[in-house]
Amino acid sequence: YGIMPNEIAGGILELVKRGVSGNDIPKALESQIMTAIGADEKLGGEGGVAARMMDMAMAWGYSADKMGYIGDVMAKGTQLTSMNFLDLAESMKYSQDVLRSLNLSFEESVAMIGLLSNAGLKGSMSGTGLNNMYTQLTIALSGASKKKNEALAAMGLKPSDFIKANGDMIGLIPMLTKFESALRPFGGVAKQALLNDIFGIRGKRDANPLIDSLSGEGKLGLLLPQLLREIQKSEGTNQTIYNQLAKTFEMRKKRFGAVWEDFKINVGTALLPMITGVLKALTPMLNLLSSFANTKVGKIL
Repeated sequence: YGIMPNEIAGGILELVKRGVSGNDIPKALESQIMTAIGADEKLGGEGGVAARMMDMAMAWGYSADKMGYIGDVMAKGTQLTSMNFLDLAESMKYSQDVLRSLNLSFEESVAMIGLLSNAGLKGSMSGTGLNNMYTQLTIALSGASKKKNEALAAMGLKPSDFIKANGDMIGLIPMLTKFESALRPFGGVAKQALLNDIFGIRGKRDANPLIDSLSGEGKLGLLLPQLLREIQKSEGTNQTIYNQLAKTFEMRKKRFGAVWEDFKINVGTALLPMITGVLKALTPMLNLLSSFANTKVGKIL
């Protein structure tokens, strides 16, 4: 794959530290390698692709054999929007806990973060906004805030419109659609005031572009429903990206470099017993020479 052995080792280390068993490491590692190549990011180390992907896998409850799916969804999201891998990983760090607890899917979350990046909200900014947006919405649907109750009522909405029979929140697109329809009669000032009451100042920053993305006359880029549909069809995206990159001169050069590094390691390992024996014999000789150098004759010589 054109990645140096020490980086591969760094990726394996991240998997081992998270408790991934030996049998699951090769498949999970291969997915992380392909994601790193597609994203043009380092594999191992703090902030590397392996660590970031494991953070997401554990936060969303995915097993190691689903690492390829995570990579494909992320790759498709970065293909279709202006976000890159690090933008997405950083946004997830700030929002994935509340998003998963409210039963949003990984694909819905990637679609939202990607669309927000197109609106100029990237990394921790979009992640914090999503966290606030859904936290404030949960308070509104619980009926715990008089101000939020009044804002919903002013739009002709009630908490039960957003909650299923089992107590879970309805899906992303239906939820945003209800707000988009309810806000149509209001002018800009009244609309922003209502959104602020329901989602809070920071949450409204993300809610605005998400709600606006449902109707796209004259707007550039994919609408949120279209983006989500494309992301849900992401299987094999990383493999496709790698197959394209594998044909380039740059990738061939990287693969040669990785093979050469592997060759040097293997040669060094083969020579190690002989080198160890030589060093064992040389060490006492050097000690004698060092002692002799401290004598008067030794200093003269």
